[in-house]
Amino acid sequence: MNAPGPTSVHGDTALAAAMSRELAALLDAVPGSRRVLQHLAVLERALAEVGLVAIQKLSPQVLEKAHAQLAALPVPQQATALAQLLMAVRLTIEDRAQHQREASAAPFLSSFLNEDKMTVREASHSDFMRAVDGG
Repeated sequence: MNAPGPTSVHGDTALAAAMSRELAALLDAVPGSRRVLQHLAVLERALAEVGLVAIQKLSPQVLEKAHAQLAALPVPQQATALAQLLMAVRLTIEDRAQHQREASAAPFLSSFLNEDKMTVREASHSDFMRAVDGG
């Protein structure tokens, strides 16, 4: 998800609150679920504390586990914010994977297959002193 623009800040805050509320209700329905579904519990707390930006700030591993956990739960049909949360997390994971693929496909800066190679040699003390004196 992109950073909120000036007109969407209130909407994003309300959406994050709804996501957090619906996720809390889902986890509250089963005692001990936060202990078992720790990644979802982390996502729940992060949404409540920092809002939608939490989805961007959480590590890829936490997001992937939270997504898998949420996708495996029976989400009530009326929990539309949870459906949006699931989609937002999935899109963030896919976006990160795409950036990773693009970064790994970028060419290397040096192939070492050309004649222009850097040569390293030791300098003497007098070479060093000439360099320090600017001469």
